[in-house]
Amino acid sequence: MLDRSIFLAEARRAPFGGRLQTGQEQGLRAILDEWERRMPTGDPRWLAYMLATAYHETAFTMQPIREFGRGRGRRYGAPDPQSGQAYYGRGYVQLTWKNNYAKATQLFGRDFVNQPDLALDPGLAAAIMFNGMSGGWFTGKKLGDYFSPGMEDWFNARRIVNGTDRADQIATYARRFLAAIRAASQAAAGAGAAMTGPVPAGALFRGGPQGAAVLALQAALAQKGYPPGPLDGEFGPLTEQALLAFQKDAGLPPTGVFDAAQWPALTAAAPRSLPVGRVTANQQTLRELGSVTIGETDRSKRVAIGTGLLAALGLGDSQTQVLPTLATRLTDLFGGGAGASTGPAFIEPLARLALGLISPGSPGIWLGLAGAAAYLWRSADNVAERRVEDHRTGANIKDLHR
Repeated sequence: MLDRSIFLAEARRAPFGGRLQTGQEQGLRAILDEWERRMPTGDPRWLAYMLATAYHETAFTMQPIREFGRGRGRRYGAPDPQSGQAYYGRGYVQLTWKNNYAKATQLFGRDFVNQPDLALDPGLAAAIMFNGMSGGWFTGKKLGDYFSPGMEDWFNARRIVNGTDRADQIATYARRFLAAIRAASQAAAGAGAAMTGPVPAGALFRGGPQGAAVLALQAALAQKGYPPGPLDGEFGPLTEQALLAFQKDAGLPPTGVFDAAQWPALTAAAPRSLPVGRVTANQQTLRELGSVTIGETDRSKRVAIGTGLLAALGLGDSQTQVLPTLATRLTDLFGGGAGASTGPAFIEPLARLALGLISPGSPGIWLGLAGAAAYLWRSADNVAERRVEDHRTGANIKDLHR
């Protein structure tokens, strides 16, 4: 069994990059439904690779789609003389050719031959993917050829569907889905584990009884609506923030330390109900609340606008004065100044090196400045949107205090 709230939280982080749209979540749930109906105790690598395949084949939408061009120029794209239907690709994994639609008709008792768009139904599309990839419908290769007790080949598993096209990329997606699956499995198995002692803030636990206890705490916090960050058994800052928020809501001393005496209160707590204003928050909401991160990204955007204007005007020497400021803002934004993440601290020295190589009158310097300004603006906006998503889910509460 998988704890779906944990799976969705982990999948949202990677591979979905922090945002999970409604359609994407619905697609994930349809595939999980089929997994739990068909093979709930199966090899999780099979599920991970099918999720990765659907993620790639649907252009990340996780919704069954029609083949681009609808088979134009291919034999299967021409209307069949008997049914009048064209059997181009449809579904999570593109089901093509009349014989495969006939297989689906026999297996599921639905008339895919005369109604090929049935393959666009999420439940049926998931069933087709499971049968096709486990049974070798598409190329003769199947999941068991690449994932078994003595075999793990993420790269060549792409041959199940389409040679080795984008095999490395899909393998990366699959490993990320596998991490989400394992976290959700561990959470489901350990959600009822008893805490055996205090968990001091800042302590690192990986493996062993204490690591399992922290993982159980993280899973329980996530289930109650207090996002603890990655479910990794490590009591870090995000787990501490989630615990502090729970303790405050539960009327417990906000110590950031959890022990067995608090476990009954956590397990009995009703799921957290976030205010509508928080759920519908945007950047302006956080700006009014005094978010440090939004303040930093706003400053970065102002630098980007000013730099872009100078670049457009072609102000010669002024450009060389602006570039270090631009580089500093990029370094702050990605190096922790905006509270986002660690990142390329080499940006500023690299920019200064570039200045030494480019004369003030260089005809192409304004293009470089314009590009850097656009990159800074987009990067700042991405950081701000991630902060908004954190706020909507109740994470990173300390950011609102200057």
